[in-house]
Amino acid sequence: GAASRDVKLSGVPARATEADVLSQLSDYGDVRVRMSHRRDGSVECAASFESVELAQAFVEGSVGEFAVCGVAVDLGYSEPSRAPPQWRTHRREGAMAV
Repeated sequence: GAASRDVKLSGVPARATEADVLSQLSDYGDVRVRMSHRRDGSVECAASFESVELAQAFVEGSVGEFAVCGVAVDLGYSEPSRAPPQWRTHRREGAMAV
């Protein structure tokens, strides 16, 4: 997809934490990471950068070599979602939905 501030990380290992991902992104400004574990054991992970330029710098500089906990992770741009970003909602209900 077109470049956006939101980068989807595919293949993050289930043992990884948001801190593991964030520690690799410290060179790219103020990055927010959200991660959700699905019932099948896979992990959905996305990073939101302050600007499209920072997101592009990360993807272009890391594609093919980004790893979390020693596991190679695929990078791609997230489509802008119509739903409100998950990291802004603090309500408890629906948190366990997959």
